[in-house]
Amino acid sequence: MEQTELFYKRETSFVLSTSSISEYVLKMSKRLDEETRRVYHYLNTSTKPRLIKLCVRVMVEDRLKEIFSDMDHWFEQESFQGNKIDHLLTTRFTTIV
Repeated sequence: MEQTELFYKRETSFVLSTSSISEYVLKMSKRLDEETRRVYHYLNTSTKPRLIKLCVRVMVEDRLKEIFSDMDHWFEQESFQGNKIDHLLTTRFTTIV
C-alpha cells in the first residue's frame, strides 16, 4: 500500500502540472477502474476497500483545492466535459463526502 500511495502521489502531481483539471479527473477515474480490475485479477479481493479508499484519498481528497479551484472554468469552457466530470465526482467519489 505504501508503494501505491507513493506512486499515485507522484502521478497526481505530474498529471496536475501537465493537464487540465477535467483531464485530471478523467485520468484518475480511469486509474480507479484499473486498480479495481487489478484487485480482482492479482490481489486478494479483501484488499479492495482499503486500496480504493487510499486511491480516493490521494487522487481526490488531497487534491480538492486544485479540483475545485478550476470548477468555474469547467462549466464556462467545457460544458459537456464539465457535466461529465460533475457526474464522475458525484458518482465515483462518493466515499469522500
